[in-house]
Amino acid sequence: MAIVWNQERMTTGVDVIDREHQELIRRFNEFHDAMAHGQGRDAASRLLSFIVDYTETHFAHEEKCMAELRCPAAAANLAAHNALRRDVAEIKTHLKADGLPLVDLVKIERTLGDWLQRHICSIDVKLRECVRR
Repeated sequence: MAIVWNQERMTTGVDVIDREHQELIRRFNEFHDAMAHGQGRDAASRLLSFIVDYTETHFAHEEKCMAELRCPAAAANLAAHNALRRDVAEIKTHLKADGLPLVDLVKIERTLGDWLQRHICSIDVKLRECVRR
């Protein structure tokens, strides 16, 4: 399922973080569209390459921001980021080594889409309160 940016539910109050979230959602939706049109494997490779780079830039921005603002969600955020980093690295290794069957690509799509929405809407949005202080 495609993800729709919802300003009310997803905004963190930090413009750069919100723009990066929107870019990640845009890339996820490209992957979703490619899967729907039978182009999943190529799109998966591009998406996962983007996410690997993204975890090294966006996650660093977000983790630094949470630390500077003394956000109570900082530890949970770091743990969630590290878990996704490990999962993405493992998936990318399998994708390069032997490709992934369609069933695995569908599972990745669902898991990643759920993770993004849940993470942004439950952990990242806690930045709002910290920005207001």
